Amino acid sequence: DTPDMARAERCVIATAELEVTVAAFGASILSVKFRGVEMTVHDGSAENPMYMGCVVGPVAGRIRNGTFSVAGQRYSLTAGDHLLHGGPGGWSHRMWTLAHSEARRAVFELSANPAGDGFPGNRVARVAYAVGDATLSVEFECRTDAPTVVSMTNHAYWNLNGRPSDVSNHELELRGARSVVEIDDQLVPTGTLLPNPYAPAFFLDRDLDHTFVGASRALLRGETASIALETTQPGIHVYTANFLPEPHTAVCLETQHLPDSPNQPHFPLGTLVTPDSPYAHRTTLAFGSPTVAS
Repeated sequence: DTPDMARAERCVIATAELEVTVAAFGASILSVKFRGVEMTVHDGSAENPMYMGCVVGPVAGRIRNGTFSVAGQRYSLTAGDHLLHGGPGGWSHRMWTLAHSEARRAVFELSANPAGDGFPGNRVARVAYAVGDATLSVEFECRTDAPTVVSMTNHAYWNLNGRPSDVSNHELELRGARSVVEIDDQLVPTGTLLPNPYAPAFFLDRDLDHTFVGASRALLRGETASIALETTQPGIHVYTANFLPEPHTAVCLETQHLPDSPNQPHFPLGTLVTPDSPYAHRTTLAFGSPTVAS
């Protein structure tokens, strides 16, 4: 049977202020409630075509023409189409194993191989969700027995207004975002890094589907809450839900390596992962009132 969300094992991790529901299908975040108010948008569909709350991999974002090279070998995963979020064999639509769960922590694991997703190496991916008083941390790990490429992220859709609404009133501040990845009309990187044209803080009153480089910290403010985000990843991809049936009703803050990094050797902190150099990154989200500064 094709795995889907309806068959997925679920669990809840919680503190007095924060309640997070996660599921094995896509190692997904289904719900985040801060002080009893829902902070995420999820359509509840079994197939989850819009990647709501799931872990994206092996490589997040777009890979031009679905081709790349690792250790001198060329891989073609499509018939020339651009590959998005790992393609048909991507980890977002695989059933992960709930390897460990307790009151404040849940760990999912996934075994992957070239027959399943087309990427080189036999790999074991691991995602750990943990809650503190008002914080959610996400740890991504991946080990491989051969050189490969990895860039994982979580694709949660956030709306901090506490109700279904447009997020144009959300203010986003990106700390250290010195440049943005230039994309073409098919949303694929050209290979050029442009100076960041946005002020450190700006409202989400425009279409965004852009990767900001060097933004290790971000602050998102809505009507009822704020999220102070910190990450070890080299970029944050900001997506204002432009392709949802009701556009602009959420925003994704996808902490990740830069899209198409396997084909862009000059991009910072490339996606190459080896048996001696496993993949390990962490993103932390601290929830607070909308007026709290980090």
